[in-house]
Amino acid sequence: MSNAIILMTKIPSENSKTRLSSLLSKNQRIKLSENLIDKNMKLIQNHDVILSLTPDDLFEDYKKNFDCESIKQIGKDIGERMYNSISFAISKGYDKVILIGSDIYDFDEKIFEDAFEKLDDADVVFSPTEDGGYSLIGMKSSHKSIFENKKYSNSHVENDLENSLIENNLTYFKLRQTHDIDTDIDLIKYISKSKNVTLIGKGEYNSNYLIDNDYLIRIARGSQMHLDNQIQYEYNALKFLEKSTATPKVYDLKFDELSDITYLTEEYLLGRDLDYSKDLDTAAYLLSKVHSLDVTNADFIKADNPFEMMYSEFTEMFSHYKNWSKKSIATEQKISYMLDYIKNLGLDSDLENPCMINTELNNKNFIIGEKSYIIDWEKPIIGEREQDLAHFLAPTTTFWKTDVIFDKKIMDKFLDEYDKNSNVKVNRTKFSKYLVFTCLRGITWCSMAYVQYVEEKKNGFTFEKIKSYLTDEFLDMIMEFIKK
Repeated sequence: MSNAIILMTKIPSENSKTRLSSLLSKNQRIKLSENLIDKNMKLIQNHDVILSLTPDDLFEDYKKNFDCESIKQIGKDIGERMYNSISFAISKGYDKVILIGSDIYDFDEKIFEDAFEKLDDADVVFSPTEDGGYSLIGMKSSHKSIFENKKYSNSHVENDLENSLIENNLTYFKLRQTHDIDTDIDLIKYISKSKNVTLIGKGEYNSNYLIDNDYLIRIARGSQMHLDNQIQYEYNALKFLEKSTATPKVYDLKFDELSDITYLTEEYLLGRDLDYSKDLDTAAYLLSKVHSLDVTNADFIKADNPFEMMYSEFTEMFSHYKNWSKKSIATEQKISYMLDYIKNLGLDSDLENPCMINTELNNKNFIIGEKSYIIDWEKPIIGEREQDLAHFLAPTTTFWKTDVIFDKKIMDKFLDEYDKNSNVKVNRTKFSKYLVFTCLRGITWCSMAYVQYVEEKKNGFTFEKIKSYLTDEFLDMIMEFIKK
């Protein structure tokens, strides 16, 4: 008696694992697909194997990678392609045939042994997946009726199969549940070895997942700093910052071979966002703790000429808007005027009293609770405390998630509280200059982001806020603020 296993898969390409595009790069998605296929091919190598492949245009080149029979998938939907693949194997004279998908990470030899054994008594065997589908189906004869008129890629696939088996008087055995990797949550469940995974935060360049209500996994999907090792940089920064007791503890830096991603794990902190109306003293204290760390010999990016560095960043971001065919000439002129204005304030400045700074502080960067912390260290550098403080207090920052804009009296009170706790006092003149430059950082970033959102047809809260920052009213208000 001879048996066969069909591995049915899409040939890895730029169209692989598209539901993971928000987490993995194109190359990582291709690598993940290749690794899952290789993993399962090694597992079934002692059986007679048939590869069922799509798309046709990649078939001839890809089949050369494996020493087994390969066939093209035929059919208008997944059900028809599964049926035709199984029918082909049975026509070759195999007594029992199992068809499996390629994106399952927890197949083992026993599940195949069980499947073939249970086919002695059952017409059909299958393995359900956590998302309501199935990853394995086996039979001794091809049963077209269980594949016809079915909708796939939804949470009812397994139920529809069982109902069809019952309607057609076919006996069946349900094997143990298996798990695939189709979504970002699937992937994080795999790398964390946990069933309890929740996405708790997703920025422009990173994703954060809560594992077992106990710790976080953080993945960098890109780098504002144009680093190849962004997550390594963040890990090193958090390790350095632990001495301040004002930041989360970082546990490990790990690499997952299957998906080719590096990620860090850190402690999960309970609390709420900072409230500008009542938590400013707490923010001043936490920032003073971080800024007091000795950065001598610390190996991080250093802003030796901070204003020139910032201005270069502004002009680069603004260039996306300036060179855009759909730009508003009036908006371009207002921002260009502000850039010329701050340039005339002078770009030359030596770095004084260097310290580790966050560079992107807003109320969402704070966890306020029984013990409070500064979180999200995505872009830390060695710079000046005045830059961090100005970014935190600037109208372009506070207005982003709230409608708060601080007056000079509140800013001075905050800086006085900071000075009480800090071993280095704030240079108020330099702070004022950073305040002006920070406003342009917010405006030029919005100009760049506006182009991206329009071209990619995105919408939502962030887009509405971006648009509000580019209105004549807001730009005029910022210019008035800058001149003061």
